[in-house]
Amino acid sequence: MVKSFKAIAICCLLTSYTTYADDQVTQATTQTEQPSNQQAQNSDQVTQATTQTEQAPNQSEQESDQVTQAITQTEQASNQSEHNSDQVTQATTQTEQPPNQLEQESDQVTQATTQTEQSSNQQAQIALSSCTVNAQATCDFSSGQGEDGEGTVSGALSITHYKNCENGTVEAVVFAGRLTSSSANFINGNHGLHVHSGSNITTCSTLEGHFASDPLSIHGRPSANIPDRHAGDLGNIQVSSGVTDVHIVDRIVSLDESSVNSIVGRGMVLHALEDDFNPTRDPESTGAAGPRVGCCLIVTQGN
Repeated sequence: MVKSFKAIAICCLLTSYTTYADDQVTQATTQTEQPSNQQAQNSDQVTQATTQTEQAPNQSEQESDQVTQAITQTEQASNQSEHNSDQVTQATTQTEQPPNQLEQESDQVTQATTQTEQSSNQQAQIALSSCTVNAQATCDFSSGQGEDGEGTVSGALSITHYKNCENGTVEAVVFAGRLTSSSANFINGNHGLHVHSGSNITTCSTLEGHFASDPLSIHGRPSANIPDRHAGDLGNIQVSSGVTDVHIVDRIVSLDESSVNSIVGRGMVLHALEDDFNPTRDPESTGAAGPRVGCCLIVTQGN
C-alpha cells in the first residue's frame, strides 16, 4: 500500500515536472521567436530608412529642378516684359509717326499745288509769244496810302492785256514788276494780292471788298473759274528780304472796259498775310489775308 502511494506520488511529480518543462520550452521558443520578429522589424525600419535616405537626394534633385524651373520662368517673364516694353516703345514711335507723316504729306500737297500754279503760269507765258497786245495799264503802289501812310509799299506793276492767244481763242492779263517795303508786315513769305471793287486810295481800307463780277461767286484760287473765285482773286506773291518780284498771268480779268471783268479804275491791295484760298468754301471768306499793307489804282496808259 505504501509502495503504491509512493509510486503514484512519483508519477504525479514526473507529470508536473514534464508539464513545467514543456512550459519552459514553449516560453523559450516564444522568446526566441520575438527577437527574430524584432530583428525583422528592425530590418524593415533599416530598409525604410535606407529608402528615405535614397528618396532625400531625389527630393533634393526635384526641388533643385523646381528652383531651376522657377528661375527660368522668372527670366522668361523678364524677357517678356522687355519684349512688351519694346512693343510699347515701337507702338509709341508708330503713334508719333503719323502726325509727322501727315505734315510731310501736307508739305507735298502744298509743293504740288505750287508747282501746278507755276506750271500754269509758265504755260500761259509761253502762249503769250503768239499773242497781240490789246491794252496796257499801271498800278503805282507808291501813291497809295498804306498802313504806314503814302508809299508804305514802293514800286509799280505794269499790266498788259493780250488777245488772240492760242489761235485767237484765249485772252490773258499779265501783272509784272518789283515792289519793296520796310513795313513790319512785309515779312518773308506769301502775301495775298487782290483787285478790289473801289477806286479811292486815300486809305487802302476805302477800296471795299474783292472785285466780284458775279455776285454769287465765292473767294477761291486764281486757277479756278467763276463762280469758284472772285474776278479779283489773283492769289499770292512771295516776299523775300523786303522785296517781291511779281509775275502773274490771269485769264479772268480784263483791261477791256466793256467787259464785265474789267479792272480799269479799280484798286489793287497787297495784304499782310497769305491767302488761304477759302478751303471751306465759305461764301463770306476773303482768304484770311489780313491787314492791307499797300494799295494802288489801276490806270490805263494815256489816261
